[in-house]
Amino acid sequence: MEQVAALRELARARLESAVPPAFEEFLSRVNGLDAGGLIVYPTDAFVEKNLAWRKDDYYSNLLVFAESVASLYVYDVTQRRYQVLERKSGGVERSFTAFQNLMRVALSTHQVTDPTT
Repeated sequence: MEQVAALRELARARLESAVPPAFEEFLSRVNGLDAGGLIVYPTDAFVEKNLAWRKDDYYSNLLVFAESVASLYVYDVTQRRYQVLERKSGGVERSFTAFQNLMRVALSTHQVTDPTT
């Protein structure tokens, strides 16, 4: 998908991070999502949203994929872990080794049917 390829290059240039292949796969099937209080960033907003988060040094080593009122769904580049962060404190609520597990929790927490199946 052309949009995913463009995102890959833009993320490397502006965020100095690679977009995880599993997130690329998700975006190639569903280019963003806004349902049940969960917002998964689409290809055209991912880099700008992450740059906005990175204005706060606490988020400088994170890739943020999605957000809700209560949580952020991220990849910690340093720890190499996918995490659910409590939005107000930034504390780790859950941690995973795979993007698919992070997204499964995000979707189920917000009672959203998996749009990729």
